[in-house]
Amino acid sequence: MGLVSILLHWLSALAIVGLFVLGWWMTGLDYYDSWYNLAPWWHRSVGMLLLFATLGRLVWRFVQPTPVARGIGWSAWLRMPATSCCIASCCWYW
Repeated sequence: MGLVSILLHWLSALAIVGLFVLGWWMTGLDYYDSWYNLAPWWHRSVGMLLLFATLGRLVWRFVQPTPVARGIGWSAWLRMPATSCCIASCCWYW
């Protein structure tokens, strides 16, 4: 796992937490508050940064090769039940 992937991951995590906190704080703003018009601008700006960071992560994911898994691999007899359970749980909640 490379440094770029880690940095993009933590940038995205910080942006999500920041957007949540800023959005929650904005709900308590009064119309006459000085941040009433400025806070939504910051919220949109951080949201756009998150969008670009997510797109960057996707591009980086497709450009970089996937690292080889170390240790014991998934054998065929274990992969089939795991896949079927995953599909069943997705269908159950959908």
